[in-house]
Amino acid sequence: MVVVLEPAAATPPVAAKPTTVTWDLRGDSFARPLVVARLGDAIEIRNLGRSAPVLVARGQPQLLPKKPLNPTDRVACTPTAAGLLDVIDESTPHVRGRALVLERGLFAYPDAGGKFELADVPAGEWTVRVYYAPRNLARGAAAPTAAGWIVRTDDKITVGGKRTEVTVKLPPTLPVKP
Repeated sequence: MVVVLEPAAATPPVAAKPTTVTWDLRGDSFARPLVVARLGDAIEIRNLGRSAPVLVARGQPQLLPKKPLNPTDRVACTPTAAGLLDVIDESTPHVRGRALVLERGLFAYPDAGGKFELADVPAGEWTVRVYYAPRNLARGAAAPTAAGWIVRTDDKITVGGKRTEVTVKLPPTLPVKP
């Protein structure tokens, strides 16, 4: 799960330097079924397993080379469009992960207790949204739980010059929309 702060149109853009998001492939699953990156960030996939999958980025097939990712190797790509990026091994479809690429905004991964913190949020109007990707997305369950934006009333918050606390309420069944 990831909590995303999307700025309102009038809120100044977040000036973030491109970074590298490291995504570990451990055997037949990604360590995190969901990673988040901003447009312009590189996503580096490190193979910490023993197999050599041929990974494909659905929707942006040019991002990853069509060759095996050998154990201890790594491959990096920079997504060219915001949105969802599904990364799979076509010969072993249960090896899959999802990258959520944001055009604007900030994000945080909640801890096991659901707490998260975003530091240095610029003043302005923001919308709080929650994206959910279940663990079984990466493990290839026979009937995986749907992944997507949780259907709920998005919180609108105003951030000023001091700490702002928000409690994000989630529906009990986590209905999602892709």
